[in-house]
Amino acid sequence: MNSELKLDIINSLKLHDADSGSVQYQITSLTFQINDLMDHFKLHNHDYSGKRGLLKKVTRRRKYLDYLKAHDHEFYLKLIEKLNLRK
Repeated sequence: MNSELKLDIINSLKLHDADSGSVQYQITSLTFQINDLMDHFKLHNHDYSGKRGLLKKVTRRRKYLDYLKAHDHEFYLKLIEKLNLRK
């Protein structure tokens, strides 16, 4: 995914200009980091410490998604669709 597309998605989900702590921003940021790590692991299959970091990021994103689903289900569905996380 190119950086312009990332910035467009992040800017569309920000609550305000200096937003870097909202749940939707955190989920979006973690999703891009996870996608970048997945590309890394296609080349570096035996990077076990990196895989541990990836699992930590996936777990943190899952917790944020669970929180968002419980508190704002409509936005949760919109975010899932926009980030193409599930079908």
